[in-house]
Amino acid sequence: MISEEQIELLVERLIDRVEKANSLYLQHLGKSIKQTRNLTPSEAHKLAQTLKYGGKYEEIIKEMSKYTNLDVEELDKIFYNYAKKDQLFYEKFYKYKDIPFIPFD
Repeated sequence: MISEEQIELLVERLIDRVEKANSLYLQHLGKSIKQTRNLTPSEAHKLAQTLKYGGKYEEIIKEMSKYTNLDVEELDKIFYNYAKKDQLFYEKFYKYKDIPFIPFD
């Protein structure tokens, strides 16, 4: 049987691995944003998943700022522009289904 101490050690290792994976992802995302000043749908999805599973927006933005050399306002603008563009894409489907569309703003 596994002792409580061993369980804690395993949990710590798992947390370390998840944090390393998140850091690598944010580095990759930061490099992409720095080059294009844009966000792709797959990058937006991964970012949303990071937030869904406990990531803190402020911490993510702070980390992204290090990798992109962009300030928080610039990153917010990139994310806002992506959300606005994505919204325009989905609006067509709401109209097709005759469902009221509530704008992002």
